[in-house]
Amino acid sequence: MSEGAFPLSTEERARYGATVTARERTTGALELIVVSDQPPRQATREIARRIDELEGEWEVAAYSTPGTIWRDLQGLRALHEGWPEETAFGGIGRLDLVPIRPGARRTR
Repeated sequence: MSEGAFPLSTEERARYGATVTARERTTGALELIVVSDQPPRQATREIARRIDELEGEWEVAAYSTPGTIWRDLQGLRALHEGWPEETAFGGIGRLDLVPIRPGARRTR
């Protein structure tokens, strides 16, 4: 993929939604949660709801959308403040689901 404008339309981004790998904090068990056919912010809210329904104490290990993948492929993550998990879940008021990473600066 070459540098330039983001290659997917709003409708395409919504179709792909968001994917999360959640990790149970005590056992380390992993759960993959995929929400498609929703814009990323709405998908993130749905993912948080699903995590809340899981038994145990869960956190977001990885968060992926077409936008986060594109930024990684372009080498643009360093230009964006914070980790995608903090940005996405902080944006819906759910930083409680995101582990604090070494060197992270939480602004929300």
